[in-house]
Amino acid sequence: DEEIDDACSPMGLTRSSYLRDVKFPSKNHIKSGDFAEILVADYIQFVLNYSVPRTRYNNKINRDSSPMGVDVIGFKLTGREKDSNDELLTCEVKANLATKNHDSFQHAINDSKKDFDTRLPEALNAMRQRLKEQGRIDLMKTVERFQDISTRPHKRITGAALVCSTDCWSDDCITMANSDHPNPQVCLFAIKGESLMQ
Repeated sequence: DEEIDDACSPMGLTRSSYLRDVKFPSKNHIKSGDFAEILVADYIQFVLNYSVPRTRYNNKINRDSSPMGVDVIGFKLTGREKDSNDELLTCEVKANLATKNHDSFQHAINDSKKDFDTRLPEALNAMRQRLKEQGRIDLMKTVERFQDISTRPHKRITGAALVCSTDCWSDDCITMANSDHPNPQVCLFAIKGESLMQ
């Protein structure tokens, strides 16, 4: 609340007008994408029991563009020191909340390959830096544990998710998707609900 008040006061805005007119996305495709990522992050954290640091949206500069990089990153530790069974889950998220796009799930699968091959080191480095700036040292140490798989082995699981409003849903989104992937450990998620944009 103090941060919102500090940001509002120079512009003479109320909290609600600041959030609505300055911070929250105005374009539907950005809104649906951001919302879908938050929903999937919540699922991975609260249902699958991963630790999911929420640094991706910190100090978002342009409200109508999504942050670049891996959409969702989760960590699961066994509790033993640097256990090779510790898990790092990355997830690429696509949304069909207002319009039908039968290729969205395939796009999520295809883009998740980039997470596995190229985006992960940059995303982990950015997450670590943000956590350090926030003074969240325990979480920062968790991220460090997964930054070098050659010296600290762990499992890397790749996820691809489709979040879809019921009126935009078609079984073809799932049945026609090709899940061929360089990572042998792939999790596919499909989340469907009524009137998700509302």
